[in-house]
Amino acid sequence: MIRNRKNGLLLLGALFFTAASVNAQTGKEVKIAAEQPAQKKKLNEIPFTVAEAYFVNNTVKGKISNSKIETQAQFEKIFGAAAVMGKDGQPTKIDFSKQYVIVVVKPDTQLDTILVPVSLQKSGDGKIVFTYQTKMGKKQSQVSGSALLILVDKANNGNIVVNEAK
Repeated sequence: MIRNRKNGLLLLGALFFTAASVNAQTGKEVKIAAEQPAQKKKLNEIPFTVAEAYFVNNTVKGKISNSKIETQAQFEKIFGAAAVMGKDGQPTKIDFSKQYVIVVVKPDTQLDTILVPVSLQKSGDGKIVFTYQTKMGKKQSQVSGSALLILVDKANNGNIVVNEAK
């Protein structure tokens, strides 16, 4: 009987040691993963902010000729504020003395359309290249257009090139 207890205690001790070493290894793996450096930002990337709660005025017909808007007056000819109830319902504030807006406007469609910013970069020749993606969803009962507006600091100036990612 004493021998069985001794074997049982040895077995219990071995199980405890195994469990402790597994936990220690897991802890090391987490620590190593946490110590890995974050991915470095590409040198040519430009920071931007997506402007929320704006709509295209119904007086705008066809394609917008210039995707770069630099003044409040230009902006108000194309867009209106679409404030809604709630904490995040106010349109994003735009300070045209410090920022300009890059816009993408898609024609009206019955398909649910979402425009997603992919990147904003400065090319080797000084152009500002904005890349976005179009995600098409289900058919809707109404027809609507889609717009994507991003705010860029005027320190990052240049001719704008807009590319749609496939």
